[in-house]
This record gives sequence, structure tokens and C-alpha cells, in this order.
Amino acid sequence: MTKTSCLRGIVLIDDILSARGRRLGLLPAHGLSILLERNGIRVLFNTGPSLKLLKYNMSKAGVEMNDIDYVFISDWKSYHSGALDGMLEICEVKEVFAPPITRSLTLLKPQKTESISFIGSHSPQRLFEGFYTTGILWKQWYAEHALVFKLSDDKIAIFLGCSAYGFEHFIEKARELGRIKYIVGGLHLSARNTLGLFALRRLLEEEGVEGVIPLHCTSLEARKKIIKWRGILEDVGGGVEFALY
Repeated sequence: MTKTSCLRGIVLIDDILSARGRRLGLLPAHGLSILLERNGIRVLFNTGPSLKLLKYNMSKAGVEMNDIDYVFISDWKSYHSGALDGMLEICEVKEVFAPPITRSLTLLKPQKTESISFIGSHSPQRLFEGFYTTGILWKQWYAEHALVFKLSDDKIAIFLGCSAYGFEHFIEKARELGRIKYIVGGLHLSARNTLGLFALRRLLEEEGVEGVIPLHCTSLEARKKIIKWRGILEDVGGGVEFALY
């Protein structure tokens, strides 16, 4: 990969709506779903909490569910994967990439597993052209991984679902694939988490991160701070579109 690749995306589901999302008539929900596209290949990063909501927001955003090629599930929390079973009943995708199912009683256990590739590696692993998993962080009850896209030979974008084990651990894994240029998704931060925000700001400076799109489990006030430091967009939330180069 010698040339820079462009990755385009739209946030289909987030806890907060952007101005564009309100104009389109999208609905907010506690959860996350982002549609990514590169060279005609469409990847759905998480599904949000329900099929009904995903279908509704897709229709408002002009997105066809049948056009999705791959699905990446960051973890089995219901607000990240709640639409998956229903989605697989009504459309075919080439493959679903997901962490292992754990023994937790609070996490979803998918019913349709035929098309799911359960990631067992703790190290970065290629999924298909340009896309990688960071490898899973896994304890007895909860497993999570993050999605990485290679923008060029040495620059990457990372997509985070919940960062329940801490965003810094996924960043550390992603470093093996290149310099982190963009961070998109849930950072598990509130404005009251001063240590977490300090750690993020220091990481952004040390890594030379050029842009962040904070979503989902990042509080509104924390989003404002992060956007001020390294925001790609002035307004973030459901409905925003972006292009990463």
C-alpha cells in the first residue's frame, strides 16, 4: 500500500445527535454504529442496540443494509451488537468479526454464528484488505477488540467501541500496525475523569495524533474538550459524515 487510501464513514447510531443527524431525522440511542466505506467495500462497525433503530436510521441516512459486506463487533454489549441476529436474518454479509463469547450473564450471546469469525488472537491480525483487528483484550467475563484501518504503509485510523479496559491499551496494540493518525469512537471518558482526559491529551501529543471523533461513551463535556484539542469535526454525533486520508 504505497498511496494514501481514503476511508469514508457516517455515524448511524450514537448517544447524541449531530446537527446533520437532527436534520435527517435520525434517532439517538445509547450505543454505537458506524458505516465505513473504501473502494466500494462497506463495513459496519457495531450495529447499535436494535434492528428497528438501525433500519430506521439507515433509511433516513440513505443507506441500504443489503449493501454491507462485513460487520465488525467490538464487544457483546447489547448496545453494540443488539441488531446483529436480526440483521443476519434479512441480509447476507461476507463475514462478521467478533470477540469470543464469554460467560457473562449481562452480555449478548448471538444465535446465528455461522458467518461469525471469532477472534482469538491477542495481537493485531489482518481481516481483509486494509482492515485489521487489534487483537482482543479478554478477561473471564468480557472481551473487546478494536478495528484498525491502514491509511498508508505507516499511518492508521483506529475505531473504538467501548474502551472498557482503557483506550490506551488498544492504542498500544494498534501501534504495531503504524502511526495512529485518527481515533474514532467510544473513549469511556467523562469530563470528571481528569486523569483519563490528561492521559488522553498526553497520548495525542506523544503519538502525533492528528484528529479525533469522540462518540458513544464519551460525555458531551468530554467531547467538547477533545474536539478543542484534536477535533476533526466541530460537531459530532449521530449523522455526521467524515473522510479520513
